[in-house]
Amino acid sequence: MWMFTALTVILLCLYHIQAEISYLQVSSEEINSSEYGLKDGKKGTTCPCGWSNRNGARIIGKRTAQSNEFPFVAGIVDKYTGYLFCGGTLVTNSHVITGAHCTWRRRVEGDPIAVVLGEHDVRKDSTTRLTVDVRRIIEHQNFHRVQLVNDIAVLVLQEKVTFNQFIGPACLPTERKNLDHKYVRLIGWGSINQDGENSPVLKKVDLRVVPLKTCSYNYPGQVNPAVNNQICTFGRRKGTCQGDSGGPVLWLDPDTNRYTLIGTVSFGKNCASTIPTVNTDVFAYLDWIKRTIEATDREANTCAKKD
Repeated sequence: MWMFTALTVILLCLYHIQAEISYLQVSSEEINSSEYGLKDGKKGTTCPCGWSNRNGARIIGKRTAQSNEFPFVAGIVDKYTGYLFCGGTLVTNSHVITGAHCTWRRRVEGDPIAVVLGEHDVRKDSTTRLTVDVRRIIEHQNFHRVQLVNDIAVLVLQEKVTFNQFIGPACLPTERKNLDHKYVRLIGWGSINQDGENSPVLKKVDLRVVPLKTCSYNYPGQVNPAVNNQICTFGRRKGTCQGDSGGPVLWLDPDTNRYTLIGTVSFGKNCASTIPTVNTDVFAYLDWIKRTIEATDREANTCAKKD
């Protein structure tokens, strides 16, 4: 009986180890279509959202985004120095979604922040760039600063933004999708390596979604598959890094051919390591997001796929 029990334990351990590293055996390279986010899909959206501006070039691995390719990406900056410390996503003409870990300390200490839209290369002046002060920071009421659970915040802008080709909202999800082993896109100005400075130009990378159960073995106490409010991503020798926090995790909805905001970058162990990155699942907080937006601006509208 003891030998049988011991063998069972060994087999379970081997299973868990195999589950932990199975995502390492899958190639991470993907070449995406030059039509992603451009042409209309078979279904429309409740308002224009999630489009991209591209010249048809293809993408392999982590590359520089084309200028103003993603009109919904936002940079969160120090109001006085202009230092870009986190990313975010425009979802209405007066709201940006980001990570609560990006904002809580600045909110507590009273350090004012702003949002930069229509940006690509922070070193250059741009006619498309728009900087808007943040009027209010609203973090999820159950955000835990140590475990980084419920890591999501809504920024209320000081003034409404006028949408144009280069500045516009991402689509919000309408239902939960099982995207395990599928590709999603992450974008940001984060560091290219662990000890490097932030990238001056916007970067994009396609990563695979790792099942939460597999991911949880790397983050005991932080990732709980039963709660299902996080998304884990992984890519070989590529991923998110410092400065990408709070930025968008995007899924291109094949029905609309538009980018849907499914997550925000939350935390990881090392940049581009063999450990997945953890992101906050936007759908899990969709009701909270909508209530927060309505409470701060009744005229603001989010966009999503039509029924």
